[in-house]
Amino acid sequence: MSLKKPFRAVAIFVDQDRILLMERIKSDNHYFVFPGGRIEVGETPEEAVKREAHEETSLRILQAELIFELNNGSDHEYYFLVKEFTGELALGGEERDNMTANNQYILRWVPLNNMASLSNLFPLEGKEQLIELLSKTNKL
Repeated sequence: MSLKKPFRAVAIFVDQDRILLMERIKSDNHYFVFPGGRIEVGETPEEAVKREAHEETSLRILQAELIFELNNGSDHEYYFLVKEFTGELALGGEERDNMTANNQYILRWVPLNNMASLSNLFPLEGKEQLIELLSKTNKL
């Protein structure tokens, strides 16, 4: 029996000069991640990013553009730039349901120019590729 590589879809929400991150406080660990999650069987990466983003943030993606892919450990991840979306930001899904005093999920808009200084933004390679894209283009 062969194991299939897990796939994830990641949303890079940008609103003017801010990026949306999920702040995590888990026991003694404090870090940030990009919203997103597993691609389900039969889903395209774009369908998955729209579903996962809505589940986690309550925002509906109107348009998502694949900007890069990377391998993160055993996961293959698809990163989508999201500049067009609707709705009110609110934590939802498993993140809301699994929240406890020792397991916090906080949606946080962070200024784009502060992203590079976040040493606890993971995955590091995703952060680096996004910063490189920012430096090369005015894509965001």
